[in-house]
Amino acid sequence: MTQARYDLHQQKIFEGNPQNEWGDIGTTIIVDAANGVGGNTDWTEENSFLRYNFQPQIILETSERVFYDYFVRQDIKIDYLHIDGDHSYEGVKKDFELYSQIMSENGIITIHDTDQSYHNTFLIPDTQKTDFAEFDGPAKFIEELKNNPKYNLVNLKNFITCTHKTTSTRLTVVTKNKI
Repeated sequence: MTQARYDLHQQKIFEGNPQNEWGDIGTTIIVDAANGVGGNTDWTEENSFLRYNFQPQIILETSERVFYDYFVRQDIKIDYLHIDGDHSYEGVKKDFELYSQIMSENGIITIHDTDQSYHNTFLIPDTQKTDFAEFDGPAKFIEELKNNPKYNLVNLKNFITCTHKTTSTRLTVVTKNKI
């Protein structure tokens, strides 16, 4: 996202926008509880590739706390939100319900790992099944959300022609219905 903002700025996309009189091209903010659930990331390290090359703001805290103590307190609106943290149904639903309140008028939300068939066919050892069972929350939430007339959903899936490669876990794009 940071690179996309830089590219748009170089193309002078932000010029002439009265809401952008100070030349603000936005900020990429990564929120991560950094609790090891779902694996560890390298952006917690000061000299990681991501931090060095893209300089995002990184907040190592739960998404709920960041919502109230960072975004709401500063009255920040979000243009693009990518949900890919807590993969439980409750976690995805809570993130969506909280952050959708502070989206800009034309804001876009994407939710990762929304393909239930990918989750259902993924083979894992019996010792890990308990942990993995909670990771189909995005797919379950999208099933519920697709019946909500308030939102438009577009499912993006990587249709790979090579059968020896993994298919996508799907990305769902969510926008508010203007009707």
